[in-house]
Amino acid sequence: MRKDVATLCLKFFLRIFEIAPWAVKLFSFLQDSQIPLEKNPKLKGHAVSVFIVTCEEAAQLRTTRKVIVRETTLKKICTKHVVYGVLDELF
Repeated sequence: MRKDVATLCLKFFLRIFEIAPWAVKLFSFLQDSQIPLEKNPKLKGHAVSVFIVTCEEAAQLRTTRKVIVRETTLKKICTKHVVYGVLDELF
């Protein structure tokens, strides 16, 4: 899986957009882009970042049975998602 992580992460987001095509509009860096989603380097970078954070949290959960996210990090992520219009039910 490690050698194909970028491809797998991208496939995850492409699947989200397949299920909910309107979700593309939530990503400012995809708006007005002429690059197909599957070739968009910004989408791939975002997908990998999300995957890395998720893996780190999963590793914490596995070893400590809890996830500790720094409050500043959590506030930053939440604020961005609220500004972009992401609702709780979308998660």
